[in-house]
Amino acid sequence: MTNNGDKMLPNRALYFLPVLALTGGAVAAAPSIGSVELLADSGEVRVSGTGFGSGPDVVIFDNFEAGRGGEPVVYDSATVGEWGGTGWYNGIARYVDEGNGNLAMTARDRTQSLSSMNRISQLEARFKNSEKVFIAFSVKVPKGTTFAGASSTQDFPSVSSWKFSWALAADGAYSDPSDLDLTLPTHVGGGNFTLGGNDGNITWLDGGGGWWSWNDFNNLSIGIDLSSSSEVSYYWRSVSDRDVRSERSVSDRNKLSADELFLNRVNFPGWWGNGDNSDFNGLYDNTYVAIGENYLARIEIRDGMDDADTTRLIVVPAKSWSSSEIILDSSIVEGLEGSFISIVDASGRASDPVPIVCTKCPSKIRVLEIK
Repeated sequence: MTNNGDKMLPNRALYFLPVLALTGGAVAAAPSIGSVELLADSGEVRVSGTGFGSGPDVVIFDNFEAGRGGEPVVYDSATVGEWGGTGWYNGIARYVDEGNGNLAMTARDRTQSLSSMNRISQLEARFKNSEKVFIAFSVKVPKGTTFAGASSTQDFPSVSSWKFSWALAADGAYSDPSDLDLTLPTHVGGGNFTLGGNDGNITWLDGGGGWWSWNDFNNLSIGIDLSSSSEVSYYWRSVSDRDVRSERSVSDRNKLSADELFLNRVNFPGWWGNGDNSDFNGLYDNTYVAIGENYLARIEIRDGMDDADTTRLIVVPAKSWSSSEIILDSSIVEGLEGSFISIVDASGRASDPVPIVCTKCPSKIRVLEIK
């Protein structure tokens, strides 16, 4: 996520950002945003309203803006939280400067041979055992490079080739049928994707040919609830310049063979291989993991009010969260003006996206530009 580096005004000032009023009726029970205020002295953004409920337990959020291109990702420099290490592969995750002011993380360690599993640059977020996990991240294949396993650009290979994130119940759970592992999602070949793992599949997803963007980041969100004895609840959404796709449903608990259903770590990426990877490159940005009873509660920053006009949607953490007020740190939400904010409560109900218009802000106020 871009940081343009402009400085906040040193004097204390409060700028009111007018927003659209939300109506009652069918959306009365959903969160409602009343105002957004930019506190110039503290660099905080205050969102006021009703029905926000309680926030999630955010384990990690990293927009990778703390690094420098080419250098290894520093585990304790994540925007929120701290990376636990590299997972079971030892490839070095590095910051990538895209040349437009945005920093991301590379999925490939080019110092390693393609025959080595350490070719996979991996970061692992670790947390206490949880039956409820929400994962969000932005991922893309840079122009001139290929999708994992593909021999040509802008093409999906016929083989299973890329586990975008891998959530597990233990180190090595991918090879132990008693421990749960879920790849969220996996490209299984031909542009087809699943939510599942070595212990069984939860669901097939819409074919990637209709929503995967070859031009920019694909913004993915996945929520998993394993707390029921009979079913697994899941949420899936993809936002790109191709389309917005989403699904919320349940799957049969018996599709998963693990002895117990919980997770305690997520790897970015999970794995990539098979096929032709000589020109593969993948970039990750805005990685987010939240757990606990309120795992679905979140803040969304998007570039359009309607899905038809939205090409980027980033899930960001709060500095503080109450039922009527949420505080955001400007180091996380840069470029607020011209974007839209939506608050999602713990049941998954979302406020209407609210346009942010700062008519009284000086020109040097930092603005939010989502990349």
